[in-house]
Amino acid sequence: MLLALMLAGSSAWGAIDPGGRDPMDVLRAVGAAYEGLTRYHLVAQAGVRHDDGVHDPVESETRLVFAYGGDGKMRAEISGSEGSVILVSDGGTLWQYLPTQSEYTRQDTADLPTGAAETIVLGFTAQYMGIADSVATAHIVDHETTEMGDREVDAIVIELTYKEGETPPEMEGVMKRVWIDSTSHLVVREEFTMHHPTSDGGSVRSDSTLNLVRADVGEAVDDALFTFTPPDGATEVEPGASDEPEQVDLTGAEAADFTLNDGDGNAVTLSALRGRVVLLDFWATWCGPCRVVMPIIQKLHDEYADKGVAVYGVNNEEPTLVREFLTENGYSFPTLRDPRSAAFMLYEATGIPTTVVVGREGTIVAYLVGVHREEAYRAALARAGID
Repeated sequence: MLLALMLAGSSAWGAIDPGGRDPMDVLRAVGAAYEGLTRYHLVAQAGVRHDDGVHDPVESETRLVFAYGGDGKMRAEISGSEGSVILVSDGGTLWQYLPTQSEYTRQDTADLPTGAAETIVLGFTAQYMGIADSVATAHIVDHETTEMGDREVDAIVIELTYKEGETPPEMEGVMKRVWIDSTSHLVVREEFTMHHPTSDGGSVRSDSTLNLVRADVGEAVDDALFTFTPPDGATEVEPGASDEPEQVDLTGAEAADFTLNDGDGNAVTLSALRGRVVLLDFWATWCGPCRVVMPIIQKLHDEYADKGVAVYGVNNEEPTLVREFLTENGYSFPTLRDPRSAAFMLYEATGIPTTVVVGREGTIVAYLVGVHREEAYRAALARAGID
């Protein structure tokens, strides 16, 4: 690692490794490989370990499934210790299944924003398409055999940093190590570490990994992925009608302070907003229930902006993915970047969407988990003194 850091300071773009391959050429091949994926089935395992040096470390594992078949056909599965969600579209109908509640919904894709279903899946691959244009430094540091599921692949190992503006400000200068399949040029592994300062002078270390465990492309992709058959005992409900019980309720607690950057790189400190009512909506692009709530959040942002209400989304995904999602769906409320999931942890937003309303004095007046009708969000603002 020390050698890699020394090398990183010697070149703006990267050094050619002893084998003669330019790391930027490898990254350009990665971008071309992902741009060429018109039909695919990718399965990955993501892990994050948070350690503040005082309490026991908190670890989480998430299984990710992204499949795309063209013509609106897609499948996305996100599953972890806090629950799971499955989204399936055959091009005409979008199903959302919540295994924990054994409930599912169905919607005509014509009733959704154009490309809404595909955005969830395509966002995962889009993060790699322009990778060569996003990096500030890149160095080939190793060649090794690594596992991808039940088989081994020859991998080129590159350490890279991102350009300013191409990643959250907190990750600028952070070294990411990626393992690239030398044959397919798909990214089969990622590792990076971030440090987040806390208000008490300490810091939280977050170690993140992503491992690709399956990659089928072209004719190898099974069409059955794009159909949904409700499991025995599953109940169909109307979109937005699920009454998932709240596992956490921070109502009445003092709102934990944080400083995060918005999409333009401007720092936003919660405590600096005292005197205003603040609505925080924790969300993700892959989250089906979030997509139900976000039009309501946008409406509240438009309606109450001149009444002393500050509306912010909070998201921990890649900024390019988030920016494209917001633009394509016409959302203009500011979204704060939380790459270390620090705010997610402070507000125990393990189930999303989670919507928090903070009163003018800095006390949480409403803590809403999951999907609720619009009246519930308006009632929460009313409890904060907003007519």
